[in-house]
Amino acid sequence: MFLTLKCFKGLSFVVFILFDGNISLPVSESPIKVIAPGGNDVMLPCSLGMDIRSHSFDWAKDGLKVFVYTKSGYYLDMDKRFMERISHFKNQLQSGNASIMIQNTTMADSGNYTCNFPKLPQGQKTFHVELVVGEYITNVENCLCLQSRSSPLVTSQIGILFLLRGHWCWREEAATT
Repeated sequence: MFLTLKCFKGLSFVVFILFDGNISLPVSESPIKVIAPGGNDVMLPCSLGMDIRSHSFDWAKDGLKVFVYTKSGYYLDMDKRFMERISHFKNQLQSGNASIMIQNTTMADSGNYTCNFPKLPQGQKTFHVELVVGEYITNVENCLCLQSRSSPLVTSQIGILFLLRGHWCWREEAATT
């Protein structure tokens, strides 16, 4: 898949990847690619579609711990580059959202991330996300903007949702072969 981003030059935005029907990631397929401009906040998606408050999960970038959640607290011995820039959606754990938000992205944040659930009743599950951060990503083309106070996490089409100054903007991906 290839995504062309044009227009609205210089606006800050958060990229959310949305999936057909829910935000669960495929387990054994290619990584989901998230593209974001440097200096902005970005969400890396991960969801099981079940209550995960009593389950541990961790995020790693190229093998280094980025974020660890346990029902008893948070693991503090993480990669120092992410210590104060990572947050998660604590109030959405009940609905299965294990996504994380990285604040103030830099090119060094680009890489391969894993969202790992090591001890689920059905076994371990690992999801893969590739983050690409670049200064060249500054525009959005053909974007439908809707004012919204809540983030729509479910869609019937595959695409990308942008948050532009409080407006949700939808842009479908253009698949290339």
